[in-house]
Amino acid sequence: MTRRSFIRILMFALLILTTAIAPAQAVKTSSDLTGFAKEAYKFISITGDKALIVFTIEDKSERYAEIEKLFEDSFDINHIARFTIGRFWKKMSKYEQQQFMEDFKPYILATYTSQQWKTEGLDFTVLDSVPVNSKTVKVETIVQGMEEEQSVSIIFHVKKTENGLKIIDVLLEGVSIGITQRNSFERILNRNDEDFEAFLTILENYAYDFQESMEE
Repeated sequence: MTRRSFIRILMFALLILTTAIAPAQAVKTSSDLTGFAKEAYKFISITGDKALIVFTIEDKSERYAEIEKLFEDSFDINHIARFTIGRFWKKMSKYEQQQFMEDFKPYILATYTSQQWKTEGLDFTVLDSVPVNSKTVKVETIVQGMEEEQSVSIIFHVKKTENGLKIIDVLLEGVSIGITQRNSFERILNRNDEDFEAFLTILENYAYDFQESMEE
């Protein structure tokens, strides 16, 4: 799946929603949980509500700024960057590694800011928060449309870091955004014979073109 195809799927899920009938699901409240699981439940509840507002901002520059803040506050960008580059990390020079870490954030921000999302009538609900290990929790959520049968399952993997709770991956209807992005990067690198300079230029140009479009 290409990056463009995945974005179309993501947009379709959030804007139109799936027409499959979703089974009734039990919803826990934060009072049913304790410790890290309870923290993660509240964290995702607040973050999800913010996202539904931020992604609807009409002005592209303002939307970019708010999404950047959301990403910095709620996502472990360095962790995600390292995961998405996968096995190629060790093949990069120190300079290329540093450059990739610098290029990743503006590339991802440009990707998710490029279009205004329509979220009217959508309801974000946290269903459960389940510890995976001592540092990671899986938070199960659902985005519900105006009709009961319209729903999208979203699972957040939340990690406890020195900077607080951070999202390290998101699964949309079972599809990992992190793995999808890693596969996309791998295809780009394979097409360019693992030329890291060409790969980094692609990321930089995409982010640059988006920045230029905000000034038009």
